Amino acid sequence: MGTLSKVGFAGIRVGWVRIDEALCRELEKVRQPFNLNTGSQEIATLALTDLALVLEEHVTVIVAERERLAAELDRHETLRCFPSDANFLLVQYEGDVTGLCSALLDREIAVRQFSNVNARLQTCIRITIGTPEENQRLVEALGDILG
Repeated sequence: MGTLSKVGFAGIRVGWVRIDEALCRELEKVRQPFNLNTGSQEIATLALTDLALVLEEHVTVIVAERERLAAELDRHETLRCFPSDANFLLVQYEGDVTGLCSALLDREIAVRQFSNVNARLQTCIRITIGTPEENQRLVEALGDILG
């Protein structure tokens, strides 16, 4: 399975799956007709052909930044990064998650909080990997907030 959302095309809602032909025939029986609009199809085609090299480079930067950011965050005793293969990090915080999110938002840095969504994730935040500059702003802000 794959998706283009992790390389900047979340809005076109395109994904794919490699499956056995027999299973594919079964899925076709329940698939909605016209489940992907023409614009999304055209953008996906470009992304997987003419833009493939550019997107590969983009993914390489995201992966490198994810690893750098995880290492930076792990320096804080109160933060724990879970392993990730995505374009975000799930980070557990030992302190007041709502307070941390508010302090980051005061610095115009938004992270996703889960306290109202899932009890098992109430001590976690989701940090989407940004540009190197955005990620550095986050690292510096956390350094100020957490000490």
